[in-house]
Amino acid sequence: MIHFLNLIFIMKKMFLFPLLLITLTTCTKLSQDPDKVPIPLPSFIIHNANCKAACSVLFFNTTRSTYDMEYVWSFGDGDSSRLDSPQHTYRVGGKYLVQLMAKNKAGDNSEYKEVSIQSDLPLSLFSLCRVESITYIKIPLTNSQGKPWDDLPANSAFPELQWLVRDTTRIYIRGQEMSQLVDFDPKLLPFTVPREGLSGSLRQFGQLYTLIIQDADVDGPEIMGAFQFRPIDYFPKQPDNATSASAFLTQFTLKSSDGFEVLVNLKWQ
Repeated sequence: MIHFLNLIFIMKKMFLFPLLLITLTTCTKLSQDPDKVPIPLPSFIIHNANCKAACSVLFFNTTRSTYDMEYVWSFGDGDSSRLDSPQHTYRVGGKYLVQLMAKNKAGDNSEYKEVSIQSDLPLSLFSLCRVESITYIKIPLTNSQGKPWDDLPANSAFPELQWLVRDTTRIYIRGQEMSQLVDFDPKLLPFTVPREGLSGSLRQFGQLYTLIIQDADVDGPEIMGAFQFRPIDYFPKQPDNATSASAFLTQFTLKSSDGFEVLVNLKWQ
């Protein structure tokens, strides 16, 4: 009787093992086959939204995960993350458009939600700031290849300079501030170039912006240098009892490793 039971047990093992092997092999092939993996549908929940700046907000990822999933977050202020469920600190009040992009071998999709962060006085009294002008202090006479910026005789190879400020977020560009064109002459350094016309303004003080210096060639502009900055980093301390805004200017210097140095003049309103 004992031998008979052992025989039955052995036969069950012989039958179940191939079945288990077939099942595991099939599941593995399905999980690795991009044709069998659906395109992700990203979703997330926001914790601690509408908090008072500066504050941290948790973005909890509720996307149904599949094989080989990747996530890219854009927080609306120029910062990003590749964590599953990141935590991000907003230093300035305002409304920010948050993007979660989920990607696998089948493709990618994005989900967008807006986050509102409360402002604190006296910063909330100011509605915008503008780059009124920049002062060129140092400008390299050659590009990264050691050649003049313009392919012209040496006495006329200096660039036609123009600066502009633009948004650096991946989601949208809200407008630009741009200067007039000037013929660069190293003998004039330092010299100041004002903003041209009624152009865009920097309304998100915690947003990351890029100041670009370019050579306006006939066949298109050539970027000579670029600097990133956040206006909030240069906002001067105000009295705690401030109840109204008054326009004022702040200045800060930006330098690059390739020899650029500029003085930026911000006007707060």
